[in-house]
Amino acid sequence: MFRIENIYKNHMVYAIGLSEKQFNINKIREGYLQAIEALKYTFLYNNHHLLSFSSIKDKLKNYELPIDKIKKISNMIGTDRENEIRGILKEVLDIKEITKYDISYLEGINKAINEFIFSSAIKKLDGDTLNKVRGINKIGDIFNYENFIEYFHAVEELIICLNDYTKQIMSIYADNPEMKRAVQYIHENFNRDINMAMVSNYVSLNYSYFSQAFKEYTGYNFVDYLKKIRIEKAKELLENFDYKIYEVGEMVGYKNSKQFAKTFREMEGISPIEYRNRLIMR
Repeated sequence: MFRIENIYKNHMVYAIGLSEKQFNINKIREGYLQAIEALKYTFLYNNHHLLSFSSIKDKLKNYELPIDKIKKISNMIGTDRENEIRGILKEVLDIKEITKYDISYLEGINKAINEFIFSSAIKKLDGDTLNKVRGINKIGDIFNYENFIEYFHAVEELIICLNDYTKQIMSIYADNPEMKRAVQYIHENFNRDINMAMVSNYVSLNYSYFSQAFKEYTGYNFVDYLKKIRIEKAKELLENFDYKIYEVGEMVGYKNSKQFAKTFREMEGISPIEYRNRLIMR
């Protein structure tokens, strides 16, 4: 039996992880690792400060992370869809679903949230804004929080905060006529071989200035914004089963089907074929 004590903030929080009974001195390390593993689960079970390895060792280890839902939240940052963001986040961090699985499931969700939401947001926001967003560094590790409830509320609060700040930044540039023309041009020509130099010339702006202004206006750099528009259109076209996958790719500007599949997976977490198969399963 191994007892672990965890110090949280300025007070002592007792959490005990118990290994299975060990009768061989050579099993001490194995028992210690079992106790550590059991200890992690006290994070999920707020009213249980003592958990045994035998009670959690059979947790399901085969799972699929909700990457598509996490990416949806990321795509909504900076919009007026706050209620929808909250709703999807509750689905992603559903405690009933999470406790079915090994703790690595929640750790994987946390990693994906940081990769697709917070890391993405950091790239869009300037230093002054990031200084106002408290908790952006702490959120990287679930065990920086005393329990799951505290972690959930921290994630929710931070996402809504980022959403509000991003909306504010975008609203500052909402009346920029050059950027409006640039965005309209991209929406009308996304299926062509276009680049930032072409669009900046179209609106008669210096390349460097256009790059900075475009990111401030849309919240994305040019390449990521073009990808976003193309993949959103591709998802619409994939609902028409008369089009082959490679044809959809060509229709949104990807002459190379492998590049289309790679970009689609990068943006949505699944391949175009998997996306279409999910449509079939509806």
